[in-house]
Amino acid sequence: MSKMEMEYEAIDNEINPRKKGKKKFRIGIAIVLTLLIGLTAVYMGGAVYFSERFFFNTQVSGVDFSRQSASDARDYVENKADDFYISIVSEDHAAENIYADEINLTFTASDVIENLLDEQNVWTWPLSLIRSQEIDVPFETDFDAALLDARISNLNVVVSGQTSPTSATVVIEGSEVVIVPHQDGNVIDVERLQELVQDYVGLLASEFDAVRDDIFVQPELTAESGVIVDAFETASNYLRTEITYSVGREVVLDRETISDWLTINEDLEVFLDEAQVQAWLNDFIATVNTRGTTRELTTPNGRNVSVTGGYYGWIVSGDLEFAELLANIRNGDVIYREPIYFQRAESHGPQDWGNTFLQVDLTAQHMWAFINGEMVFEAPVITGLPQGNRATPQGVYFILQKESPSVLIGATDPETGEPIYETPVQYWMRTTWAGHGFHDATWQEEAGNEFGGTTYRTSGSHGCTNLTLADASTLWGLIYLMMPVVVHH
Repeated sequence: MSKMEMEYEAIDNEINPRKKGKKKFRIGIAIVLTLLIGLTAVYMGGAVYFSERFFFNTQVSGVDFSRQSASDARDYVENKADDFYISIVSEDHAAENIYADEINLTFTASDVIENLLDEQNVWTWPLSLIRSQEIDVPFETDFDAALLDARISNLNVVVSGQTSPTSATVVIEGSEVVIVPHQDGNVIDVERLQELVQDYVGLLASEFDAVRDDIFVQPELTAESGVIVDAFETASNYLRTEITYSVGREVVLDRETISDWLTINEDLEVFLDEAQVQAWLNDFIATVNTRGTTRELTTPNGRNVSVTGGYYGWIVSGDLEFAELLANIRNGDVIYREPIYFQRAESHGPQDWGNTFLQVDLTAQHMWAFINGEMVFEAPVITGLPQGNRATPQGVYFILQKESPSVLIGATDPETGEPIYETPVQYWMRTTWAGHGFHDATWQEEAGNEFGGTTYRTSGSHGCTNLTLADASTLWGLIYLMMPVVVHH
């Protein structure tokens, strides 16, 4: 361009600046189009390229197949058997190898390779530049299963000295429930090992950890097994029981005793020995029951005497208490209570009738009434004739019946079929269901018989305690039903 033309163009640009901008724009468009065409060509070329090859950053079963063709990948896999081996590492043994030629191992990879390539979306190949993919697929293998089984059976980890696993269990130790933990053994689960070896061969894996892959026979039960937990909870619940019986003193039944009654069998069933429970209860009841037992007391005139027999006293209801005791133990109750009584007395102790009672001294032929420990009445009496069944029975009784007036009816005379007597009295106070009690005996007064002396030896009653009419009236006003009555020699 001549100097004149350049000067002309400069003048033209100054006159028309828009013309220069349009030119630069056209150049920019051309560059972008060129780049797009180039990128498209690369993208399309990559799609064509990866239609028969694996993407970048592709690993199959731990093998780098990046940009390998189907034939290259297939050749690699199928030639792998030439130097392939499985290395088995256990905790107590050195690594042991099973070589491909020992089991006639071959690999076939064609179907797997073709399927993996078919699954690739070739249009996404650029993503493989920044994103890796790891694919674990089993390759088709062929080997002699009998040779593999034989080889496994001869491994040191299989044939060496082995200890069988033991399951966890639950035991009673002293007064505690204890879970004995399981013990791991080192007995090989041969079937499991065979399955793992076959799986590893198919994945081209060459080594596995026998401990990590759990090839050992496992214990049937661990501390977390449901049957272990259930047995532990059941036995522990029993041993939580603490029953404090209040029987004038405190008798405590707790885990120290109950633990001896529990057994846990091989099936982890917890049993409470009811026979031992019953035996303990029987012994306990024997220390509580007082009806018919011998009690000691001192008479108002200073004699120390013993009294045995009668109806009065504590009686525990054995059947009801046994059922309640079993329920308490099975519920794990912590409870303070009395036993279930069939019959109650006033107090616990040597003289369970308390300090309000009637006392009859058969030897002294005298009686007393005590109210809250205070003697409020005394009287001479005539008791039963000490012959045959006419003697007044000793023992501790209670007032069973009050009736005024009343008719005393004797036993039936076998010859006549009639009662041997029918005697009206003003006050009748029964103490036994056999017909003994207190009553007025005006016929003794009319006969001039002495109350309180030795009259009973010749003119004694049929077993009742006779009083004068005045004394019977006084006694009637003092007594109440279930009031204790102590009769002794």
